[in-house]
Amino acid sequence: LYPESPYVPKAENEIYNFFLKNYNIEQLAEFVQRFPENRNAHDAWKNIFQLYLTDYSEERLNQFQKKFPAFPFPEKIENELKWVNKQLFPFKKEGLFGFMNEKGEEVISARYSFTSMFSNGLAAVSNNEKIGFINKAEELVIPFIFDDAQDFYKGTAVVEYNDYIGLIDRTGHFILPAKFDDIGSFSEGICYAYKNDKYTYFDKKGSPLFGRTFDEAFTFQDGIAKVIEGNKVGFINHKGEYVMQAIANDLRLFSDSLFVVTTRDSSNLIHLNGMYVLENYVDRIGSLSEGLATIEKDEKYGYIDEKGDLIIPMKFIAYPNYFQFSAFINGHAKVRVGNKYGLIDRQGEKVFPLIFDNIGDFGDLIPVTKGNRWGYADERTRLQIRYIFDYAYPFINGLAIVQNNRKMGVINTDGEEVISIEHDLIQRISDSLFIVRNDETFGVFDTSGELITPTDYFRHHFIHEELMQLESSDRIDYIDITNHLLISLNKGDE
Repeated sequence: LYPESPYVPKAENEIYNFFLKNYNIEQLAEFVQRFPENRNAHDAWKNIFQLYLTDYSEERLNQFQKKFPAFPFPEKIENELKWVNKQLFPFKKEGLFGFMNEKGEEVISARYSFTSMFSNGLAAVSNNEKIGFINKAEELVIPFIFDDAQDFYKGTAVVEYNDYIGLIDRTGHFILPAKFDDIGSFSEGICYAYKNDKYTYFDKKGSPLFGRTFDEAFTFQDGIAKVIEGNKVGFINHKGEYVMQAIANDLRLFSDSLFVVTTRDSSNLIHLNGMYVLENYVDRIGSLSEGLATIEKDEKYGYIDEKGDLIIPMKFIAYPNYFQFSAFINGHAKVRVGNKYGLIDRQGEKVFPLIFDNIGDFGDLIPVTKGNRWGYADERTRLQIRYIFDYAYPFINGLAIVQNNRKMGVINTDGEEVISIEHDLIQRISDSLFIVRNDETFGVFDTSGELITPTDYFRHHFIHEELMQLESSDRIDYIDITNHLLISLNKGDE
């Protein structure tokens, strides 16, 4: 009615703020439909776009394009479609960080004091003072306002703001305000937050759940979460109802419908209905491995299945660290009678006689020892590689790590050195790659014994199971584990 009034901007802001009370796609979409000329309409559209990309994928972008044909920034969709399936990797150059592609070509120049990996289409970057988030086109999506930030996962990220922890969505809007000491990641649509020595669960709208707090809380998994209230430990469902609760030192999930309840030095299995599975308490119950778990009473152990049925009677004598070494691996488990070790199968039959002073995991060849030296025997206990090692690790895919005179190497099933026994430390990082360390630095070898990286790295960690980050004093590289590919800015400059 009064387009020339100086109060129009304020009125438009008030209308927009009204729709922001329930901050979601539906409310924002209603706003832009009813008030397309509002001065905040463009911001609303951009927020709709970001919120829609909770599941960041090409399919989701195409869905957005069809659902919102009136979106006034088609170039943003085109830009995201250009980048959505391309991987970018942080690199380090002259003390600053940027991003490169898998060929080692610089895509975003080194201008940041810190960068994370891209996750959910966004990466946390720092301008020396604060942290914000950019997309792969280096557009600043969320401004530099945070003191610290974790990666986005399914549309949310934990951030630190003014010394407290909060949770934001892809628009930078706080789902949970920055007033907590800790916040867990969303799982099954629920996260926990910690403040004033209490834990509260929240949904994705930031609403508190269950009407109560807990002394300790854990992430939901398979529909339940472990919680502690006073001297009681239990598991709750998505409604906050206890599916299992006990006064105990420990209560842990054993299988789909069974829990291990431990009181002092005794344990039992218990159903969701509160009925105990075992007629009598036992001393210890292990975790399932290949469908069987160790169970011990009076220093003898056997094995139960996921239903708690005794599959292998408790007839084996407990030995030092037996709980660590008695799990089934490759269909076999290590046992000891007297001072000799052997292997049993899943029926409890001794498939490897008790004639060795020690024994390793079942594999192509089996590590065995007599006296102080290790060698390898086949399934019939015939010695295939002589007792010549100080220690011998299991064979995996035809290769085993061995140790002599405090040096390590890798051999094949013929006993031939694939990686010479002259290195300080060797770690298997996949079925086909090894980290080989000398002094304070390391490189990566493949199964043919070929060095596929430089040898000046001092730190590594897995981004995920198919990608490992390698860090030296002046650069950051990556190993594509599946393809044995080194991703390095220096390589791209060659």
